[in-house]
Amino acid sequence: MEMEIYFGILNGDYAGDIEFLENGHFYISDPNQGINGVKINYSSFVEMDYLGKIYKQWITEYGLHHELIPLSNNQMMVLGANDESNFLDSYIYIMDLASSKIIKYIDLYELLHNIDPDLIESLEIPFDLVNNSADYNEETGELLISLRGVNSLMKLNFNTHEIMWIFGNPDFWGEKFEKYMLKVLDNTRLLGGQHSAFITDNGLIAVHNNDIDQFDLSNSNLSHYLDCYTSCDLLKVDEKSMTIETVWQYNANKEQFSNVGGHIEILENNNKLITYGWSMKQEAYENPQEILYTDPSYKNGIIIQIDENNEEVFKVTMPSLIYRTFKIEGFYQENTDNYLIESLQRINGTKLNGNLIKTSDIKYELNKAKKYLNKIEIKTNRICLHDELSESDIEDIILVGENDLSYSFCYKKAGKEASQSFNSGYSSIMINLPKGNYEIYIKINDIYYDTETIVTF
Repeated sequence: MEMEIYFGILNGDYAGDIEFLENGHFYISDPNQGINGVKINYSSFVEMDYLGKIYKQWITEYGLHHELIPLSNNQMMVLGANDESNFLDSYIYIMDLASSKIIKYIDLYELLHNIDPDLIESLEIPFDLVNNSADYNEETGELLISLRGVNSLMKLNFNTHEIMWIFGNPDFWGEKFEKYMLKVLDNTRLLGGQHSAFITDNGLIAVHNNDIDQFDLSNSNLSHYLDCYTSCDLLKVDEKSMTIETVWQYNANKEQFSNVGGHIEILENNNKLITYGWSMKQEAYENPQEILYTDPSYKNGIIIQIDENNEEVFKVTMPSLIYRTFKIEGFYQENTDNYLIESLQRINGTKLNGNLIKTSDIKYELNKAKKYLNKIEIKTNRICLHDELSESDIEDIILVGENDLSYSFCYKKAGKEASQSFNSGYSSIMINLPKGNYEIYIKINDIYYDTETIVTF
């Protein structure tokens, strides 16, 4: 059994980013600092660990939304605004984390307004120019952004403020932007309310295409959107010929339509982790004339992982909006320390509770172990059990590793509640254990139980 750990931003009121750090912490927008009650814009972000402890906080007068990009030299690229009142304006800036000062920025509204003021002034600002993702190459200065409100992707140079290309509807962008527009070579679909665009390691453009035209939202009946389906696409751009074509697409047989949220992540084994943020249930299509495509009772958030043959290998359905989902690689360190352990003991031929225990005896007992039916939680550096025990009961956790290497520690001692023995019922098992896989067994008094769970160190 391989343990896979995902971190999903599941709250529909929260549309932020998370950036994982090598020290086991992560950067995340502070959900307590939403501006004007809107939880897609924030006035601060924090460095936090998996137990919710905040180590640092940065408050910026320029706000932030959707994306944080850690850079070298203790800097951060942030999507924000030139003032908090216009929080979704496409204002992209780099700040110094030591001083919180802005080093440089692009005001996208100003950039586009200089090219065609009539077009830009006709938009509903800030929402039409909302920028919901960014991917930045610090060495070249190239920046890919997703302008959801105008159904377009744009690549520009952050250092020179020059537009390199735009992928969108040329009829919308008009004559003054014509020289920037990519030409479609094949049956590549135009974008609609897209999310999470980034450049892959081999230079392709990955994008989650929601297929919801942001200029055609006046009709709320699902029947108006029967031809819409959400897909994840890999696009190839030739910047010399200014052309674009589709090299891969996953559309779930055109059975998923998610008008908001969504994400695609390419994993190390080339599998794709896909999030349908707020997808219509199939039952809604039985009577689409009477269903609103925004009705939450007919929606689910869906997470899937597909292999190189586009076959599902993992699927989770949630009764809520999912903005993005991430797979955490290398969650466990090879050796981890926790000072809470009081009675960790190696049991292959050493003393355990004053009695000499042989490995063969342990194996014999474990082969007769009953199935453990209660809940077991594996969290960062901790195992938590939820057994209802009396004061006189004794509970041990046994980790059986490879090559007869096994460890045991007392989770609950006689005469104590489990919550008094350790912090709120949690007991850490990760203390300088050799790298490998360990089966988890529970011993309550003299009875062994098999949790059928494997933890990896």
